[in-house]
Amino acid sequence: MVALPKLDGIGAIASLLYPPVCTICGANVRASEYLCDQCEAKTARVIAPFCQKCSEPFEGAITGTFTCANCAHRAIHFDTAVAAYRSRGIVRQIIHTFKYGHQI
Repeated sequence: MVALPKLDGIGAIASLLYPPVCTICGANVRASEYLCDQCEAKTARVIAPFCQKCSEPFEGAITGTFTCANCAHRAIHFDTAVAAYRSRGIVRQIIHTFKYGHQI
């Protein structure tokens, strides 16, 4: 006998009435996704190397202790900031929609 995944009855009905769509373009997406593959491809993930203080990404190799130009002459009152994505383009649009439009 094959075990079938449990379906949340309310979630299944909600998906039928309000199918999940991409937050940006409105294309159909999987139930657990917020962006379609095309919109996600336009996002910029923060990958190493990056500043250990503010997460600003940089080209090349960072060796030893490194303070970027963003952090060098500022009084920063936190230990570190972590960012998974650059706040540009689609990511910025999503943040603004969530923060100011209360639409997500």
